[in-house]
Amino acid sequence: MTKEQCELVKKLKAFCGSHKSINKPFSQGNYTYATNGYILLRVPRMKTVKANPDAPDLKKESTQKDYLKYLGKEPCKWHKVKDVLYWQSRYKTNDAETAIKVGRAWFDLGWLGRIYQAFPDAEIGVFGELKPARLRFKGGDGLIMPTRRYW
Repeated sequence: MTKEQCELVKKLKAFCGSHKSINKPFSQGNYTYATNGYILLRVPRMKTVKANPDAPDLKKESTQKDYLKYLGKEPCKWHKVKDVLYWQSRYKTNDAETAIKVGRAWFDLGWLGRIYQAFPDAEIGVFGELKPARLRFKGGDGLIMPTRRYW
C-alpha cells in the first residue's frame, strides 16, 4: 500500500461507526466506503480494502438504496465546507450551538469540522431540509444526514 493510500484509509476510518458491520472501511462494487450512520463517504475501490461480510449491502437494503440515489444527483449549489465553518465562527449567536444551517437544512457542526480536517477541499450540496446532502472532495464523495435544531 502506498503512503497516499494509507493516509486515505486513515482518513476514512475516522468516519466509521462502532458496530462490527461498519467499524472499518469496506469495499463493495466499484467503491470503498466508510460510514458511521450519519456520514457515508466513498472513494474509487481500493484493492487493499477488502469486502466486509458484515457490512450492509448498499444496493439491496431499502434505506441505503433510498439515500444512495442522492449520490447521482447534483444540488443547485455547492458550498465550501471551509466557508460554512468560517461563517459559523464569525457570526455565531450562541456558544452552545452545535448545528449550522446550510441552505435549508441543519448539519452537525462537529461532523462538518471533521470533514474539513480530513478533506480541506470538501464541499456540501443541500437538497432539502430532511434529505441527505452531497459531499464531494478530491478523490471521492459522500452523503451527510441533516440534524434537527431543537433550540
